[in-house]
Amino acid sequence: MNSLLPKATLIRLLQLRSIAIVGQLMAILVARFGLGLELPLAANFTLIGLLALINLLFWHQLRIVSAHPQ
Repeated sequence: MNSLLPKATLIRLLQLRSIAIVGQLMAILVARFGLGLELPLAANFTLIGLLALINLLFWHQLRIVSAHPQ
């Protein structure tokens, strides 16, 4: 089986997650400041920040694995 397939799939997943994080931030900002909706910004930004942190950790792990193939 091709060993690049799982890596390529992981890269694509991380790219999509990054786009989703940006989209979530934009949606919250537009809802709050564009539409004037009252939102729990601290809770929303905390959760999105955790998602971003997890994504960064996966990117870092991918770099480590790519730098030291078995």
